[in-house]
Amino acid sequence: MYKCKVCRRQFLDIRRLDKNVLYSEYVFGKQTLKQLATKHQVSSKTIQRKLHQYTSQRLISRDKSVVVLMDATYWGWRFGVVIFKDFRTKKILWHKYIRKKEMLSDYLEGVDWLRKHGFTVEAIVCDGLRGMFTLFSCYPVQMCQFHQVSIVRRYLTKQPELEASKELWSIVKVMSHTDKESFIGEFLSWELEVVGLFERAFCGEKNRQKTLHSPTTSKCLFEPKTEHEISLDFLRLSRDWYSKHK
Repeated sequence: MYKCKVCRRQFLDIRRLDKNVLYSEYVFGKQTLKQLATKHQVSSKTIQRKLHQYTSQRLISRDKSVVVLMDATYWGWRFGVVIFKDFRTKKILWHKYIRKKEMLSDYLEGVDWLRKHGFTVEAIVCDGLRGMFTLFSCYPVQMCQFHQVSIVRRYLTKQPELEASKELWSIVKVMSHTDKESFIGEFLSWELEVVGLFERAFCGEKNRQKTLHSPTTSKCLFEPKTEHEISLDFLRLSRDWYSKHK
C-alpha cells in the first residue's frame, strides 16, 4: 500500500498483486471479479489478466472415505463441467470440462479416477441421469433431493389446483428437512388417499376395459418398493391423474 504525499490518496502497486492470493480468493472465497477489483483497487480486467496467469494444480484430498455429490453445469449449449464433490469436507474431488451433453462415460471416468487414487466411495448422490442407478449399482445411490423437487414442480407447478396435488406439494417441500421414515410415512398415507380418490372416480365410469386393480397398476401401487421407486411413485400418480382428468 502506497500513499501520495501530494493528494493523500492511497493505492496499490498492481505489479505486487499475488496471483496465488487472487486465485484463492476467487475460487475458495467465492469472490467475483468486480468484488476483487474493488478490494484491491484495480480494474476487473487487471484481476482477470492476473487470474489467467495462474496455473491450477489438481490437489488430491487426504480424506479417502467420501460420499460423492456429482453433477454437471453448463455455460451456454456446448460447454460445461462435470464436478465431483465430497459431502463431508465440501472439497472438489474431480472435475472434467466437456463440450457436449454429459454422458454416463464422463461419470464413470470420474469414479474410476477416484478408485485409482485410493478413494473409498461410500455412497453417491446424483441428478438421476438415465442409466446412472444401473451403472453404479454396486454403491448406495440416491437421487438429489433438489432434482426430485424440481421434477415434481414441473408436473404440479408451484400452485396446483387439485387438493391431492396441494397435499403432495406440501409433502415434497419438506423432503430435505425431515427424516427418511417420516417422509415415507407421509407419502404412503397420501398414496392410499389418492388410491381411494381413484376408486371413487373410476367406479362411475361405464364400459371401462381397464380397472384400477389391473396387474400392472396393482403391482405399482401395492408391492413393496425400494427407496428409489417410492421417490418416483408420486410423479407417476400425479401425472396419471392429470392425463385422465384433463
